Amino acid sequence: MIILHPMNELHNTRSIALSILADILIKNHSRDESLKRYLSTEKHLSEQDRAFIFNIVMNTLRYKEVFDEITEKILNRPIQHINKDILLAIDIALAQTLTLDNIPLYASVFETIEGYKESKNRNSRSIGFLNYALRRITQNSSIDELFAQYQNQNRLIQKLQNHLCDELSEKEIIGIYKTSFQRPRTAIRINNKVIDTNDALKELHNNGISARSSEIVANAIILETDTPFARLYEILPAEGFTFQSELSQLAAYLLSLKKGYSLLDVCSGNQIKVGQIKELFPEDLEITSIDIKKNHRPIGRYIQADARNIRLDMQFDRILLDAPCSGLGTLAYNPEIKFRINRESIIRHSKIQYQILSNIGKYTKQGGRLLYSVCTITGSETEKNIMKFLEENREFEIINPVMNSSILRQYLTQEGFLRIFDYNNNSFFYALLERR
Repeated sequence: MIILHPMNELHNTRSIALSILADILIKNHSRDESLKRYLSTEKHLSEQDRAFIFNIVMNTLRYKEVFDEITEKILNRPIQHINKDILLAIDIALAQTLTLDNIPLYASVFETIEGYKESKNRNSRSIGFLNYALRRITQNSSIDELFAQYQNQNRLIQKLQNHLCDELSEKEIIGIYKTSFQRPRTAIRINNKVIDTNDALKELHNNGISARSSEIVANAIILETDTPFARLYEILPAEGFTFQSELSQLAAYLLSLKKGYSLLDVCSGNQIKVGQIKELFPEDLEITSIDIKKNHRPIGRYIQADARNIRLDMQFDRILLDAPCSGLGTLAYNPEIKFRINRESIIRHSKIQYQILSNIGKYTKQGGRLLYSVCTITGSETEKNIMKFLEENREFEIINPVMNSSILRQYLTQEGFLRIFDYNNNSFFYALLERR
């Protein structure tokens, strides 16, 4: 495991990237938490350095299996026989060489070796091997050809096909896998009580940022230009926008909320959807949220509990169940998920989802509605769960959600599910149920 030397006050940017990646890929820590922990510790880093580290980390996660195939091919050595820390150093050098512009080859090799030297596990032999490996790999004339080839054919694709063959079509497996190579389009939700959406677009354009209104969600803006988050806070009022994906923003509209309704938000997380709903209905809803984690600044009534077995004292007009899932539809945002996905994790998630759905469903009022959502489209986590629930709860039925977008209507299945596959590199599933 890569650990930075405490004697070095200022760390090489590559050494910080190595530490973050080791945290994510070897120790299975959260990517966001690892990035936050290391970047907040290194106070000396400029915004440019932070952006550089972020890009190295993300591009390594996007293409690691491709880089590993290249390494194995050129070195003629199984990657299992290469130290994991050295392999990560090779990966970040390839991320710079093959995916980042304006970085000279000699700089990516030299600085990566210097960064590796800051790890506690390095020794003269491992440094020598890394030097040999990087020079042999980066000087190979077929490296660009191999980079293209292994994006279409590698061991991880084969693994995903084996684990997902009962869940998705082969075309969907390949399609979702390839979204992991794509940069996600950042979406922001505009709070029109603070700034008008058109005014926000003008401010962005005036500051050189290409952006457009969402075609499927009101008050959402899609950024076409890669923009540091800190820059957005300089342009727009902080209380005037929130980072939230387009497909996530749909939930507030699919619920068909009305004045005076009671709403239960299940698995509410950081309450980003409730925050959106409060912007749309500031004083007109009675909101209760449930999540297993503590919330220090809750919106409305908040209950910290396990939704699988919680007992409530009332029923609700609307229930939003944003169930924990495999996250397979978010590979553009979270490429590291592809290394962890397997048949067992999908079945485990589907069981948890059904336990929550089965328990929470009974708190839907007669005539009320429950919206089930997951950011994946695997059969076990979507249709199969819903059909099983309907079989065991005959008083519920599927109803078609009201949608103004012709784009969304093309994703509506014959059963009435909204199964969105690869829309702007994102996939999502919604099922709207009504209790008769």
